[in-house]
Amino acid sequence: MPYLLASIEEEPLRNQVYFLTLILTGSRRDEARTMQWSHVDLERGLWHKPTMKTGVSHTVPIPTRLTDLFKQLPRVSEWVSPSEPNNINHHQQG
Repeated sequence: MPYLLASIEEEPLRNQVYFLTLILTGSRRDEARTMQWSHVDLERGLWHKPTMKTGVSHTVPIPTRLTDLFKQLPRVSEWVSPSEPNNINHHQQG
């Protein structure tokens, strides 16, 4: 695990937040990928998932280490981890 965390720390901030969200909250890829700022309460360190695989909403704690990284992210869209345009998708979406 130390090697994985060290490798993640070498990534750009947005990638660090995405991968640490997966690891530290136990979320699924699509849950982390579609996380919106309106679902995150950084003051209380909570992530309010509107729907999960079961169709039920759920609130999970966000560890302090991850909360601190969230606070450093620029809010460029409604998505916490918006995708960047590339040669395949040519547009930006969550």
